[in-house]
Amino acid sequence: MGIATIFGLTGGLEGLIWLVVGAISAWLIAFNVTEKHFSHGFAVGLIGGGIVPIIQAFFFDAYVAHSSQAAEMAAQMEGALGGIGAQTFTLISAPFIGLFSGVVLGVFAAVAGKFIKPPKDAPPST
Repeated sequence: MGIATIFGLTGGLEGLIWLVVGAISAWLIAFNVTEKHFSHGFAVGLIGGGIVPIIQAFFFDAYVAHSSQAAEMAAQMEGALGGIGAQTFTLISAPFIGLFSGVVLGVFAAVAGKFIKPPKDAPPST
């Protein structure tokens, strides 16, 4: 997702794409582990959700060049952040976005774990 947003490949459908990625991730977690679904989902969401803003911050110029929505938000944030700058704010927001993504994916995975069971020969999760 981070690379896709840098090059404008999401077409303004980031929310829908994240929902699909989350649903697929939750299914994969539920299908491949036998317990601790929330913990596995939280870890995956924390890492995945935290990496995207880091990528966007490091490639900020390309990100705002390919996303009119990001460029508009960056322009609005410039004056409102007390001199921090939109690129720095994007980088600072990474852990918070990661935490939020982790909780959401953790819940998705826990719910999926109630309905989806791994194959009988799956090893126990650690």
